[in-house]
Amino acid sequence: MTSSMLRRDFIKHAASVGASVGVAVMLGRRPASDAGQPPEAPSGPPAPDPDDGADSPPDSEQGSDSGEAEPQDETPAVPSVLRPGDSGDAVLGVQRRLGELGYWCGTPDGHYGGLTTSAVTALQKVAGLTRDGLCGSATNRALEAGTRPRAGTHSGHVIEIHRDTQVLLVVDSGRVGTILATCTGSEVPYVSEGRTWSARTTPGSYHVYYRKEGWDHGPLGDLYRPMFFNGGIAVHGSTSVPPHPASHGCCRLTIPAMDMILARGLITMGTAVVVY
Repeated sequence: MTSSMLRRDFIKHAASVGASVGVAVMLGRRPASDAGQPPEAPSGPPAPDPDDGADSPPDSEQGSDSGEAEPQDETPAVPSVLRPGDSGDAVLGVQRRLGELGYWCGTPDGHYGGLTTSAVTALQKVAGLTRDGLCGSATNRALEAGTRPRAGTHSGHVIEIHRDTQVLLVVDSGRVGTILATCTGSEVPYVSEGRTWSARTTPGSYHVYYRKEGWDHGPLGDLYRPMFFNGGIAVHGSTSVPPHPASHGCCRLTIPAMDMILARGLITMGTAVVVY
């Protein structure tokens, strides 16, 4: 073989070996001459695979396309249920709406107190909702719908007591003005002074015939500023006005409500009282 032919074969072999080594390096493998040797640990962290979906290290800087929103200052959400003890504009709005509809809750002040609770309960009674005094979604819908009771009378100034819904209405010429939560007779027999009585607020038409200022301490309990319209049955203030029938026959109102209807002259001597 001539020297020129040997040189040409050597060049071809070298080129072939060089190409193999270059491909091995591109694929991250050691050249074939190192086969059988344990792989060396990488000297630094491996380059991240752009398709592996791995997150960047927690302490890395994130660009605008990182998918993580920057924290924003948010206005506190209005509670889904307003309850006694709450305060703020949402409560103020409920109070104003109650007043517009005739549910007395005193002067709107943005504080969810006893008067607001009583007014909300009155609305719930009329709307046929759970009588819990809390202003949730169903109660708000009743407020927005303008839910109000209908009067049973059509002339004159009348105090209407509705036993089914447990509300007292102040009605003038068939128009309902003031709506108050009340509590009437439980219909449960009771014994007093050796006799059995019926705890019943008897339906019918009456007139206030007797009144007493201050507290009337009787055998069945304390009556605040009672206005009697049927024997010993009266509209009076009480420290206990549950949302269901519970009295011995009287029509209970909260102390502030009793003071209010007397101060405004909504119930006086001779006022007509109709019990349904």
